[in-house]
Amino acid sequence: MNIDTTLLVQIILSAMLILTIVGYYLGKKKTGKPLLTAISLGVSGIIPIVALVYLLVLLFKPDIAGSESS
Repeated sequence: MNIDTTLLVQIILSAMLILTIVGYYLGKKKTGKPLLTAISLGVSGIIPIVALVYLLVLLFKPDIAGSESS
């Protein structure tokens, strides 16, 4: 099975976009700097295992005290 380079790049860029959005949402709830969290999670999407570990760390991190719970 041959995977076209264009398709591979599109998949990686799509994953980076999704990870950036999820990173911003989690950054608002779990850290004090959501923009930095979103950018770093989006860039880590280039290497999927790093992005997965980073995402798991964010998911299991406790919420900050001043965050609004809706």
